[in-house]
Amino acid sequence: MALARFANTRDANESEIFDAWRRVGASVYRLDEPCDAIVGYRGKTFLAEIKRPLGPRGGKSHSKLTKAQERFNREWRGSPVQIVRTVDDALNMLSMPIFSKNCHGDGH
Repeated sequence: MALARFANTRDANESEIFDAWRRVGASVYRLDEPCDAIVGYRGKTFLAEIKRPLGPRGGKSHSKLTKAQERFNREWRGSPVQIVRTVDDALNMLSMPIFSKNCHGDGH
């Protein structure tokens, strides 16, 4: 029996971010595709992709979107997927206009 060569890993900061959303009353459902989570808050629905923070502690190995994620973002006709790296990003996302490109302005 062959095992999958690469496991679908979760970013280490994901549970902390999910907990922050739930503490403020958001509904959070973990997804595997096309992004990491769907979040409902005060009548709005957000799609979120969790990435590790940039910088010395977060590194850069998983900081970019996969080709499948990039394709989904291009083709998706609903609200854009928000890239979330920190609890601050996560909470800021909930107060954003739904049509904004991303919550930290790095274009990824």
